[in-house]
Amino acid sequence: MEECYLFFGREGQVDEILLKLSAHRSITVMGYSGSGKSSLMFCGVLPVLYGGFVTQTGPFWSIIHSRPGNSPLSNLTNSILEGLIQSKRIEEEDLHIHRAIIHSILRSGPHGLVEIAKYIQQEEGENVFFLIDQFEELFTNNTFAKMGMRHGG
Repeated sequence: MEECYLFFGREGQVDEILLKLSAHRSITVMGYSGSGKSSLMFCGVLPVLYGGFVTQTGPFWSIIHSRPGNSPLSNLTNSILEGLIQSKRIEEEDLHIHRAIIHSILRSGPHGLVEIAKYIQQEEGENVFFLIDQFEELFTNNTFAKMGMRHGG
């Protein structure tokens, strides 16, 4: 976000998110639409991660940003591939092979995302952060029904 220099006044929330992230390895940021959740993450949390200010985890981060949309697993797979191409870890001509591997791992079970993080990590000490923006789309786009899954009671 180009306007990150305008972001201020939520440092306490950034610190709280980072503390919870370091303790639990996962965080959910919830709030009303338009309340600034994305700004908080993109202009508050991510610069701190990229800046290496989270000393207990190290300064090396791969950030994978995705939105569920109508096809969450495909969108996440594409976001992961985009990150791997940008970091020059895979070649464009091998894209179809990596797409099949990543999609298969994500569908393999409850630890698929952890396995993908290991797949992405190139060196010991490298961290992977999955930022799933607009996570509520999983529920509002009737995605579970499209994926053949049930939600609710």
